[in-house]
Amino acid sequence: MPGHPLSRHPLPPSSGRGGANRTSASVGSPTVSATEPRSRKLKKFWAIIALLVVIVLLINFWFVALILAGAAALVIGIVALARGTAYKVRSRTAGAVVLAVSLVALGIGGAGAAAATRPSDSLSEAASARVEAKPRAATATPTPVREIKTIEENVPVAFTSSTVDDGNIAQGTVVTLTPGVDGQRTLTHEITYEDGVEVARKTISDVVSIAPVNEVIANGTYVAPPAPVAAAPVDNGCHPSYADECVQYASDADCAGGSGDGPAYVNGPVRVVGPDVYDLDRDGDGIACDA
Repeated sequence: MPGHPLSRHPLPPSSGRGGANRTSASVGSPTVSATEPRSRKLKKFWAIIALLVVIVLLINFWFVALILAGAAALVIGIVALARGTAYKVRSRTAGAVVLAVSLVALGIGGAGAAAATRPSDSLSEAASARVEAKPRAATATPTPVREIKTIEENVPVAFTSSTVDDGNIAQGTVVTLTPGVDGQRTLTHEITYEDGVEVARKTISDVVSIAPVNEVIANGTYVAPPAPVAAAPVDNGCHPSYADECVQYASDADCAGGSGDGPAYVNGPVRVVGPDVYDLDRDGDGIACDA
């Protein structure tokens, strides 16, 4: 077309489709490929994954890094098998290889994670044991209510018994001279209570308030003497009714120096201890021949 700027600069001839494409690309403003933004996003994604892997490796959790890498490779392998190409994987065969490698990585990472959890359990048990070993904080104990009371208690005091010999009581006879009576002892206790429960007891006084009366028993020891045996009269020719002087047996006896005619005479005085058979005691005073 005359007057058009392009007519002044004829384009060189091109051959085939390649030439047509180059011609169309050179006309107008330059265009950006559609795959370029996706490539940048993938690069950022892998950069983040790599950073996470480095961080995890620095803290010795290698199995986590292996699992993450295996998961990323699993995604890439699946996409490559589905579309025929994925990030730097240009064929389905390569995608299958990446998928197999990802499964192996996931298996190894899972085994490492399982092995790592067992020591951690032991560490947690040891930590819990240390926590339990720490002394527990003392809890506040409520102050008990303390009360002190004084009480008295009366207890009996048993009397004692004693035995004495008594010569005025017949032998074999037992007589209670003094009956026994129990006494009484008064005890004073000081009792301490805490919350109403007795916790201590102390005796502060012990006094005999009533003295016991001791029992006295008499054991008789008296033995009566035997009755006297009457002496057989001695036949010495003296009459037994008269004593102190021998009054001979005779048909009759008179006091010597008197008016009696005998035939026996008595020199008095003589006590009359029996029947006055000779009538020698004329005044009846028990003494014969005393005048």
